[in-house]
Amino acid sequence: MSKNLNWSRLFGTLIVIITIAAVVIVFSLNRNRNSEEIKIGVVGPFSGPIAFFGEDMMQAMDLAVEEVNSKGGVNNKKIKFIYEDADTLELSKLLTGLNKLKNVDNVVAILGPFSGSANKIAGDFSKQNKIFMISPGDNFGKLSPYKFNTRYLLDTEAELLTGYALKQGWKKVAILYFNNDWGLQYRDTIKKEIENAGGELVGAETYDYSNLDVSTQLLKLKSANPDVIVIIDSTRGQLFKQAKELGITTSLLSEWEVETALNEFGDALEGVVYALPVTEETEFYRNFRERYNEEPNVINLDSYDSVMILVEALENCENYNVECMSNYVSDLKDYRGAGGVMSFDKKTWSFDKPFVMKTIKDGTPVVLED
Repeated sequence: MSKNLNWSRLFGTLIVIITIAAVVIVFSLNRNRNSEEIKIGVVGPFSGPIAFFGEDMMQAMDLAVEEVNSKGGVNNKKIKFIYEDADTLELSKLLTGLNKLKNVDNVVAILGPFSGSANKIAGDFSKQNKIFMISPGDNFGKLSPYKFNTRYLLDTEAELLTGYALKQGWKKVAILYFNNDWGLQYRDTIKKEIENAGGELVGAETYDYSNLDVSTQLLKLKSANPDVIVIIDSTRGQLFKQAKELGITTSLLSEWEVETALNEFGDALEGVVYALPVTEETEFYRNFRERYNEEPNVINLDSYDSVMILVEALENCENYNVECMSNYVSDLKDYRGAGGVMSFDKKTWSFDKPFVMKTIKDGTPVVLED
């Protein structure tokens, strides 16, 4: 009799515990949805050697959220950003930051991260935890059905640079690249494209943001006697300055960051050829100039678009349902973004963006003819 009574009490206690746990979980999941604000996580490099990327993100994201909130927010709820400095190249911090945003702060979505390796990890996190993420950073394509990037596909730029080199008859290519997943894929894409055309990757050297003295690497590449050296990325011009100081006269190719370095490293950038997404003058450009007294760059544009696309998805999906948000973004066509109109391509899992090849001539960016 007493044994049965004990089992009954134990069973009753378990039922109470399970019920309380269920209530806590439901409350946690719905707390953000029912509050007067919508919490969104922002993961980026806000300190350390690549903090300048994080500053670019924050500039545009702050501008975007102020604009949204000034118009009433999302369905009459203001957006609140919770910044997490977890994309600092110490990848162990990234998962800690992502878990905090999801399980402690109870955000409904996450903006970021920025860097290449961090984006790959975030893709797995998004898929496993079924949380919507949209990043203005390095784009490897479809890593999760719930993760998107407003940046162009990584391979697109690498293929454009290789195509330009081949048109010039440059078959011997060397590359200096940042040593992470982004840089490695850049190198591999250029190697594949150049070898498919009968050319050769004659040199490949890496660097790290913690040590931007790349003179040894540049001299090794120079000794390989390439037709062209691809420098990815330029870290705002510092690597080109070293190339000039070393007397390297080989043709140089690079990416969009060239224009951000003109004021400080203009002489070193003369003659450099680079790829850049085509943009048009929009209200964002005017607002950005008025706020910061400078021209917006690619990260600014992509960061602003990340916020605004997320806002549209939140507005159009009841209870911020992640499946609904994913479907909404993947179906976007003719979206008018910060730099112009773009559409989402489900095959590449990225936004289609036209590119142009440019060079620096007499200190000024000039479009190259096809």
